[in-house]
Amino acid sequence: MQYKWKWDNSNPGYLIREYLPPTDNKNTEFDTTYVLQVYLFGDSSLNTFRFCIDEYIGSSWTDHEVSKWITIDWYGWKLVEWKLSDPNSVGSWISSNEELTGSKFRIDSFQFGHEDSVGAVSGKLYFDNFRLVKKTSELVGIEEEGSNILLTYQLKQNYPNPFNPITSIEYQLAEAGQVFLTVYNILGERVTELVKEYQPAGQYKVFFDGSRLASGTYIYRLQVNGTVLNKKMLLLK
Repeated sequence: MQYKWKWDNSNPGYLIREYLPPTDNKNTEFDTTYVLQVYLFGDSSLNTFRFCIDEYIGSSWTDHEVSKWITIDWYGWKLVEWKLSDPNSVGSWISSNEELTGSKFRIDSFQFGHEDSVGAVSGKLYFDNFRLVKKTSELVGIEEEGSNILLTYQLKQNYPNPFNPITSIEYQLAEAGQVFLTVYNILGERVTELVKEYQPAGQYKVFFDGSRLASGTYIYRLQVNGTVLNKKMLLLK
């Protein structure tokens, strides 16, 4: 989801609420054993973000609760979350108790805050993979001895493709090694280096932002342990 914003200085509240689209299932209910997560592409605006949920008390949805403000002081993708079981994570708004005491909850909105002396007055944010998760300290996904599962080197097609301006790239490593994931233009000139680090074997996902580039075909290349894989992607604006 792309979200463009501009603060209206005639509004003294400096609060923007972005509700779930009508096509989303607002009535999904959950309790405090869950964690709210979303990938947020920050714009380094120094404005603030928080989650807002409805709280069911007694026999009706009579209250709202919010997480504490998160300052958007980064540029690029970052996973932000609200651990509902943590009482110190609850913020202050219109709720009378500022505690998660309801019997159940549902999603209300994303909220954005602004201070004249700090935050920018306009910008653009992106959101991806908003979800409810449960975390566990138990080990999962360990294969029994003798498993025939074998990782290979793979570079998958970016998604979405064509894209404007954000797309994701997934790849898989059969063995640990020094990984280079690089984007080139159609002339073979290097545009950016998305990954340049040592990584263990496994599956990975990164995001590419083409907002500062011209429309056209680009090539992304994975190099690791002598293996070189290439794919094309199309940026349309």
